[in-house]
Amino acid sequence: MADKSRLADMKIGSRERFEFSQLLVNTIQEYAIFLLDPTGHIATWNPGAQKLKGYKANEIIGKHFSVFYPQKDKDAGKPEWELEVATSEGMSKMKAGVSKRMDQHFGQMWSLRHCVMMRGNS
Repeated sequence: MADKSRLADMKIGSRERFEFSQLLVNTIQEYAIFLLDPTGHIATWNPGAQKLKGYKANEIIGKHFSVFYPQKDKDAGKPEWELEVATSEGMSKMKAGVSKRMDQHFGQMWSLRHCVMMRGNS
């Protein structure tokens, strides 16, 4: 309990919280963690995403996240649906086959994907 009270007494600003969260995300290699803009374009990319998805940050940032979907799911509108659900309900969660880049070829793998909509304070 003493540790919690010391943490509560610390005056940590939003800049420090942001830097800590970036440090945490950038050290995780077991999970692909990346931020999408509201239209579904990739804005950030962590080392876990590079390891699991096969793209370097400079190759994938700015591309639409639908690149991770098999063509049949793209044709069915699943990427758009996932964004709509996350926008309206705050998050979407699905287990799906996704494309993974392996050298210049793409393979298929399964993933449990959480898409969480974050909103600023306004």
